[in-house]
Amino acid sequence: MSRETQLGREIWQMDRRRFLQLSVPAGVMLSFARVLDGHAAVSNMVFGSAGGVSRFDPYLSTDLVENIAFFNLFDNPVRPLPDSSLAPSLALSWSTTNPTTWVFKLRQGATWHNGDPFTVEDMLFSLARVVDPASRSIFAGNFAVIDKASAIDSHTLQITTKGPDPFMPMRLANYGSHVLPHKYFQSVGPAKFASEPIGTGPYKLKEFNPGQVVVLERHPGYWERPLMETITIRRLPELSARVAALKTGEVHMINGVSPDAAPQIDTGTTRPVTSLSGSAFFLPINMRTAPLGNKDIRHALSLAIDRDSISKNLFAGQAQPLKEPILPGSVGADPSRPALRYDPDMAKSLVRKAGYRNEEILFETLASLYFGVDRDIAEAMTAMWGAVGLNVKMSVLEPAVRAQKNSARAFNGLFAAYFASQYNDAAGLLWRSMNPSGILAHYWNVPGANDPAKFNELGAKAVQIFDEAERAKIYKEMVDIFLDVMPWILLFQPPIIYGTVREFKLSPGPNILLNFRKETLAPA
Repeated sequence: MSRETQLGREIWQMDRRRFLQLSVPAGVMLSFARVLDGHAAVSNMVFGSAGGVSRFDPYLSTDLVENIAFFNLFDNPVRPLPDSSLAPSLALSWSTTNPTTWVFKLRQGATWHNGDPFTVEDMLFSLARVVDPASRSIFAGNFAVIDKASAIDSHTLQITTKGPDPFMPMRLANYGSHVLPHKYFQSVGPAKFASEPIGTGPYKLKEFNPGQVVVLERHPGYWERPLMETITIRRLPELSARVAALKTGEVHMINGVSPDAAPQIDTGTTRPVTSLSGSAFFLPINMRTAPLGNKDIRHALSLAIDRDSISKNLFAGQAQPLKEPILPGSVGADPSRPALRYDPDMAKSLVRKAGYRNEEILFETLASLYFGVDRDIAEAMTAMWGAVGLNVKMSVLEPAVRAQKNSARAFNGLFAAYFASQYNDAAGLLWRSMNPSGILAHYWNVPGANDPAKFNELGAKAVQIFDEAERAKIYKEMVDIFLDVMPWILLFQPPIIYGTVREFKLSPGPNILLNFRKETLAPA
């Protein structure tokens, strides 16, 4: 680039910034880099989000927006791609030396955001912390299979498992496997780290206002140059505000777009990006609370829901009703299994059989985090339950409150959950959630109401089998047990809709991992 061209760019950017200062309301963040051939490209992206980031501890949250920040600030050992395949990240290669031993060759030259080198010690620290009860990690169950992790040398990691484990590379590519800096974390402690984190990812933290704004800036030491210079995640809880901000150029990308709002952003400058998610929308049940310990009440809750009607009226028919706790196409999914029934008369009969005395059932949900119609879905289901005689009280939580209750396992009734199906296998949703260390196991391991011993025995056996067909046979037995107990109200595999400016080509992965690396975010 000539000095004249560079100078022209600097002058234009200065004038543009001055214009924005004069014309844009306070708090609105717009920034563009202009290429002189007439094409304008966004270099400082603002993401208008339904939720916010409350803290930077990737072992304590499944929150969608928090994990967008995590997956850009931190690296995983293995990189998940939008097509569900795996690619090198902090681990350049991996192999098995026997059925219970995995060896990972680690990247040399990677640095933390403070300049410290990444080494195998960081991997060992992270794997120890994610299963340490003191950390209160909600992902301990994902890694309970590990017997020992050890260093062969400064950049070679060996993991020995308690039994054969076909999923280890996939475990290290998903939620809860972000690598943390051993030296820095121990020097500052978990509380300070949660507000002043460092990672090895393509973006480092520049500004953090908990629950409202996160500003990430490019990490110059990263081995791949990311597309953006900065990414601002700005909380805009109302869908109408997000849509308006995208259309006026105040933000460049939004999440939580409802199907009926998608046409509003299909314009000359913006567009919706829609995909069927690789996640399940369901309602876990705390079987420790009355009257939810009664199986008839749980089945009545499921029978009362008209899933087809909700999909048609709130998702434009794009949400696929679930019939088992395994997504279609995953190992263990049974296409021949019948759909869950909508039978309000049977629901009423079960309510009477249970001796229900109008006890209040708490249902905790979110206003508009995932789909743009979260509250509408909750209100529709609450009305359906009322029609069969169930007294369900809906409570709308702030995302930060929900995240805290999730990590503390403190939900008291029904609660909305949206879980990624990892590994393309039942192990990545059903078993990781419900194994004895899983985040939802507490709610159904209830003396006198349910003993999951048989389910746990089958799951522990299945996840040690490398043959997919053999695993699938065992998963079928597990699902039969699950559907009899009914610890979740299964709902949908929903569509996920983002809005973007047309300068972007957005390729969200099936597990909605927006890592904003080259495979996810590129120029259009």
